[in-house]
Amino acid sequence: MNPLTMLPKKVRTAIYAGYATLGVAFGATQVGFATAHVDQPAWLLVAFGVFGYLGTALGLVAAANTADPAPVLTDMPDMQKLTKQVEELNRTNAGIAEQVTKQLNATARAAARSKH
Repeated sequence: MNPLTMLPKKVRTAIYAGYATLGVAFGATQVGFATAHVDQPAWLLVAFGVFGYLGTALGLVAAANTADPAPVLTDMPDMQKLTKQVEELNRTNAGIAEQVTKQLNATARAAARSKH
């Protein structure tokens, strides 16, 4: 069993988005060092190695656990209905950010306690 499947769908979605963002950041950093014709730092090489390893676990479950069927429109959409859907999506996104922040804070507190 993949431990990610135990997390709520919204949290997993945020993790996948964060993983993608990290990939872009690592890639841009690597391109910067290559463009400057300097050796890449060890931390970047290690980060890419760990990033690739974690990608296997994330990639195997991402699509199956976050995909929702696309809605089928049979006639012209009702603007009030669409507005309500957009508002709900905005609330959902705010909830995801709040959950991720709480989880990161809890992890940081636990790490700080374990150092003492």
